[in-house]
Amino acid sequence: MISKISSILAVADANGLTLTELISWSKLPSSTVHRLVNELAAWGLLERDDEGRYRAGEQLAALVGDARPHTEVSRSSPRQ
Repeated sequence: MISKISSILAVADANGLTLTELISWSKLPSSTVHRLVNELAAWGLLERDDEGRYRAGEQLAALVGDARPHTEVSRSSPRQ
């Protein structure tokens, strides 16, 4: 399931894509893309504009903004 969702989110760019374009780019069955796009939009991970194009939603932007590399090891936390 994660791989299917990732294939949709990976192609959703700032310009937006139509459902047909998402189906073409993701290489998933149209029924799967339709179902997942509706679910992702309901969660705010995708947004649909007035022209029917889907792009990254506010919730996805917030998740990406919160993602930080975890390269530093905290000196105060014990390693197990």
